[in-house]
Amino acid sequence: MKLKHSAILAMPFLLLTLTGCSGTKDSSSNSSSSSKFSQDDSYDLPTSGAFTKAVNKAKNMDTLKRTTAEENDADIRYSDIVGSSNRDKYAGKAKIITGTVTGKKSTTAKDNYMYFVPDTANSNHAYWVHTNKKGIRTDDTLMVHGVIVGKVTYTNGNGNRRNGVIIAATAKDIQNNGAVGK
Repeated sequence: MKLKHSAILAMPFLLLTLTGCSGTKDSSSNSSSSSKFSQDDSYDLPTSGAFTKAVNKAKNMDTLKRTTAEENDADIRYSDIVGSSNRDKYAGKAKIITGTVTGKKSTTAKDNYMYFVPDTANSNHAYWVHTNKKGIRTDDTLMVHGVIVGKVTYTNGNGNRRNGVIIAATAKDIQNNGAVGK
């Protein structure tokens, strides 16, 4: 199913998109895996309703609404999202993240991408950023003003099951600071 502005909600796209973008350091391993293909390509994803809610909110939020939502939702922590048994509990809530891109996959929708962005403050916090923004490369540092889709569970490049958070953001809501220090 496709929405206006090339926002895609189909679950098969995510199965293709998420394969192999596992770039955080795993607590049971001393090595970081960047864009390795996982041996187990199964994912536990938020519902399509959560995707619809997040994508619609992201594309319809002006700056004032976004700022207000970010202030109201500021107390939602990564641990709250991944610790919830309901994958969709925080869908539609605003979230600001910063981090360096360690993986990128094209989607089946034209001009849409999924970026793997470990959080700058804690590299064990794995965010997947779904966006239509062009020109983002591996090693670019991003500040994303996005909307939470929900919790995803995936297998990283080391073969370990991990939890992460999918964030939807439009091109205008992502600041790309380039490859800092490169």
